[in-house]
This record gives sequence, C-alpha cells and structure tokens, in this order.
Amino acid sequence: MNTPNLVHKLSPKLAITPQLKQALHILRLPVSALKEYLEQQISENSLLNKTPSDKNLETTINAALNTARSLDPGYFARDDLNKNADLSAERAQPKPGLQEHLLHQARMSFPKSEDLSIAERLIEQIDHNGYLRASLITLAENMATTIARVEHVLSIIQTFDPNGVGARNLQECLLIQLKNNEQEQSPSYLIVRSYFKELAGKKFSTISKALQMDNRDVKKAVNTITRLNPKPGAVFDDQSHAATLVPDVLISMRGNKISLLLNEKDLPRLRINLRHRKLLENPDTPQKTKQFIIQQLKKALWLIKSVRQRRINTLKVLNALAGAQKAAIFGDLSQLKPLTLKDIALKTQLHVSTVSRIIADKYAETPQGIMKLKDLFSAKLASSKQGKEAAKGARFKISKIILSENKTRPLTDTDISRILKKRGTSISRRTVAKYRNQLKIPPAFLR
Repeated sequence: MNTPNLVHKLSPKLAITPQLKQALHILRLPVSALKEYLEQQISENSLLNKTPSDKNLETTINAALNTARSLDPGYFARDDLNKNADLSAERAQPKPGLQEHLLHQARMSFPKSEDLSIAERLIEQIDHNGYLRASLITLAENMATTIARVEHVLSIIQTFDPNGVGARNLQECLLIQLKNNEQEQSPSYLIVRSYFKELAGKKFSTISKALQMDNRDVKKAVNTITRLNPKPGAVFDDQSHAATLVPDVLISMRGNKISLLLNEKDLPRLRINLRHRKLLENPDTPQKTKQFIIQQLKKALWLIKSVRQRRINTLKVLNALAGAQKAAIFGDLSQLKPLTLKDIALKTQLHVSTVSRIIADKYAETPQGIMKLKDLFSAKLASSKQGKEAAKGARFKISKIILSENKTRPLTDTDISRILKKRGTSISRRTVAKYRNQLKIPPAFLR
C-alpha cells in the first residue's frame, strides 16, 4: 500500500496582476476602442489629463516623494504619442451585412470543411441583433454530428466581431463580451454570471453583501457592464447608420521601402496632471491622501508605459508581417505565402499570444483597400512543394480564374486544377471543389 508523502516542488508561474491585465487589454484594442478606453481612464484618474504639463515635473515629483523613486521618471511628460500618422487616405468603408461579415470570418477560422459547414448553419440562425435562435441539439441531429462539435464551433464564432455575437440570451451576450475583453476574473463577470437577476432588478446592496464588496466597487463593476452592447448585431441592421471600419495602420511604399503609419492622430496625449502637487509638498497633508495620490500616479505611469509599449510592439509585428507578405499586400491576395503567428513571433522575439493580441480585430489600409490583418496569415497548401504555397492564396487564385472565365463555357473543377498546375500550383480536383465551396461559388453547371 502506498503511503502519502509531501514533496517540495518549485515551478515558475506568471502572476497576472491587474497592471499586466490592463497592458494585455490595451494591446488587443483596435485604435477606435483604444481612444474610448483612454478617455475613460483620463476621466477616472485625476492624475491624468490631455493638456501640456510642467517641464520640471520629474524634479518636482522626486523632491516631494521619495517613495516615487522606483517609478521610471523617463515616462513623465513624454510626447511620443504626438508623433502620430494622419491617414490622409483614410475613408469610411461601409460594413457588409452581419451574415456576410460573420461568414467571412468563418472562412478564415475553420480549416476543416465540416466545421465550416456547421459554422455556416449556425450563422444562418443568428438574428439581426446578433443572437443565435436555434437549438444546438436539433442542428447537430440535422447535420449528423455531435453536440460537442457544434458547441465547439459556436465557441469560436462567439470570438468573432462584433463582440458578443452568437449568444443565446442577454446574460451570455454580456459574459462573452467580458471574456473577449479579458475580464473573466473581474467583479463584472462574476456579477453577470452569478447575480444576473439581482443585476436586472438593480439590487446592488444584495450583490454587495453576497460578494462582500464595497457599494462603490459594485457600482463601478455595474458601470462596466452597462457599457457593453446588448445588441451586438444591430449595428449591421440599419445600413443608413452603418459602422465604419477605421484602419489601425496605413501600409504604403515610399521608393523601395515599405512605409508603416499608425493611425493615432485622434488618440489623447497622456500627460501627468500637476494639480495635486501642492498637496504632496504640503507637510500638513494627511498621509492617506498622499498615499492615494501616489497610487493614482503609479496607475497613470503604468498606463502611459503600456500605451508606449503597445506602439513599439505593434510596429514590430506590422513590420515583420508587411515584409513577409509584401507581394500579397501590394499585388493581390493570390500571392499570399504560408505564414503563422509563430513565424511572426520568432521574427519579432515576442510571444505568440502577444502577436495574436496585436493583430486581433485590427485593419490595415493598403493599395488594395482596407483588409483585416488576420487575413494575411495562412496555413501552407498541403500539396505545395517545399511548403511555399499558402492555402488562402490558392483559394484566391481559384476565385480569380472563375471570375475571368468564359461565362458561356464555365470551367469545371478539373479544368481549374489543370490551369493551376500549369501556373505552378499543384492542387487536386477534390481540393479545388472544397475551396470553391468555401468561397460560396457554385459548380460549373450552375454558373
């Protein structure tokens, strides 16, 4: 009989602090959402403002507070965010309908045709508000697949844009948005998950007692919840009020070099507010007041540092991405090369998860128009020699061939396979049929 014994074991673990969670959240935000987030932080932290600050800030703070020495004074009154690109080529692009928008993301997200078929059926059942109005059990039975497979596909759809889409009720919609915003461990998430009825009834005191939280913290969490969108798909419903795609970067050529301009012209310039300096210098100011100001100061500095680091890492990733897919960006997407998040992570010396956050929900203005950064990634074509052909590139080649065909004599899948082989892309008739179906292009006898 084995007897239990105690064993000491050391293992490295990363502590996800609130500051780190904030930095990761900022990294993921597209430029339009980042602007709103920074405006919110400025309104909540009295140590932050958008006006020019004292040039002697560093000296003043260090003289008043020895406890602030651990902070990096180099970030005070920096004007790095002032060096922003004005996208002169920026233009409002009307979004497609909700169904089309979701189908586009599905085709980029599901490499297996069976999963894509399930995704398409699910998307068909999503209403104009973004809610799924179908039974997963019924859908699984109709498609002769398992409920677990359908739930897996739905979980991926629920990460699509707009945030919150694919929910089956309001509670799930709010939870999806909080989860996608990396707030799964936040009080807001806990309240929506466990105290949704109390939240709907505005029984904040009940929630406060149950969670043993201060009323102010509960109200702050509720304010976060109220900023979520209860009808994520509604923005696509009325085309007269259609949302616009705001590119995060302009990619162009200057001579023989690739030019990257971040769209940061509308971001607020984060600076430290000196209104509380007299309180810090006054020996009669209560210690608690000074500690609060120091705490707010640290938060302000961390936010400024996080925004700066976001800019540095974003440029690293964009530079590597544009270099790897130069032919596709300045030519057409049929020239895509196989490229994964890991490839970019190795080139930039960043973690794969960091690269993933940087490209999430972000768009680039290119000579071809506005495109999603995720669309520049692709697995390699299985039949490609030495793995130099991208699967997405092959799909675009098929699309181009069909678009240029003689409409009186449509090309069969076998014809397309032969044409591609002559052009150096070895691909079977069956694979052509699969990619054609993914592109929602009917067979030759129906075209």
